[in-house]
Amino acid sequence: MSKDTPQVPQPANPTTVANAQTTSNLNTAAGQQALNNTNIVGPNGSTTYQQTGSYTDPSTGTVLPTYTQTNTLDPLSQAILTGTKQVGASLVPTAQTLATQAGTSATTPLNFSGVNNDIIMGGPQAIDQNATNAIYAGENALLQPTFDEQQRQLQDQLSRAGISVGNEAYGNAETQLGTQQNQARLGALGQATGQGITSANNMFGMALQGQNQNLAQQQLAQSNPLSLLAQIYSGQGAAA
Repeated sequence: MSKDTPQVPQPANPTTVANAQTTSNLNTAAGQQALNNTNIVGPNGSTTYQQTGSYTDPSTGTVLPTYTQTNTLDPLSQAILTGTKQVGASLVPTAQTLATQAGTSATTPLNFSGVNNDIIMGGPQAIDQNATNAIYAGENALLQPTFDEQQRQLQDQLSRAGISVGNEAYGNAETQLGTQQNQARLGALGQATGQGITSANNMFGMALQGQNQNLAQQQLAQSNPLSLLAQIYSGQGAAA
């Protein structure tokens, strides 16, 4: 009795198997997508899904549905959104103008020169020579009557003592008086110089304060367009 030789089964076609698997996966995904596309209705609006077309997989020929998601606001929310967009659209020309200004101001270097720049460049150690001269002239004018009186009294004293002009004692007395008066003048000049330094320091401080204020104003002019532009884009301008 003979036995039949068993037949070797034909191997499955890999392409067919792969296509079948892909088709199964696509159908599963399409089914899951259809389940996920659940219409939603809420207090602020709704979200709906509608099949609006199809997609054919090029490798398997499987046809899959495609959907369109539609978001709809409730009337009040839609009115708010529309109004906000209209306000934003009305600010577009203003924003463009500010952007142009910002581009110019941001690239403009600060100007440190000014009417008092020479005082600042001189530094706080400078002397206000005009103030010194004026103060010294005033002090000297006050001293001069005293000097004149001292000179008259000295001449009277020498005359009563019988000491005439040209005498050595007369010359010594004149020299001594002149030395005393010069010391008084030097003292007045020292005081005037000190006050001139104080005046220069005060002028330097005021000039520096003025320059700082000027620079602050320039910086404000630089940043103001950018600040306003930022407010517009952040919605603060619209809210205002």
